[in-house]
Amino acid sequence: MLAAAPAPMARRPCLGFFVIAGRAVVTVQVRGWRASHLWLVWEPGTGLREADLAPIPPSVLVRAAGAAGHASLAEVKAVLSSVEGTPVQWLLSLLDLLQLPGADLLVHGEGPQITEIEPSPRAVRAFDAMVAEDRTRHPELTGDELP
Repeated sequence: MLAAAPAPMARRPCLGFFVIAGRAVVTVQVRGWRASHLWLVWEPGTGLREADLAPIPPSVLVRAAGAAGHASLAEVKAVLSSVEGTPVQWLLSLLDLLQLPGADLLVHGEGPQITEIEPSPRAVRAFDAMVAEDRTRHPELTGDELP
C-alpha cells in the first residue's frame, strides 16, 4: 500500500500507520471532497519531524480514529512528543491509545481482516503521470528519503 495513495470517499476517514525508511509515518484522510492528506513523520531520538507535509493536528487524529471518548488530547500530545523507542513501538503506543486495530500487521506483517484494494488501470496511469510530472517540476523528489 502506498502511504500517499488517496482513499476512496466511501472509506474515509482513513488512517494509515507505516514504517518507511526507519521512520514512523501516520497519515489521515478526512471526509470531504477537497480534504487534504495530513501527515506525521516521527524519527527515533528526534520525535516528530518538521516536513513540507500538512501536519495532523492531534484533535483531527482523535476525531478520525473515533477515539474522542477514550483518548484525551493531552495523552495524544504526550505520545506525539515522545522521542524514545523504535518506529514500530511508537506506532503501537499510538494505536493502543486510540484503541485501533493493526498491531498484528505492524508487528507480524499480517492480520485477520486485511482488505486488498487493487487500483484500476486508469488510476495507475493517473498516478504514474502525476509522479512523472512531480519529478520534472521538483527534481529533489526523486530520492528515496522522506523530506
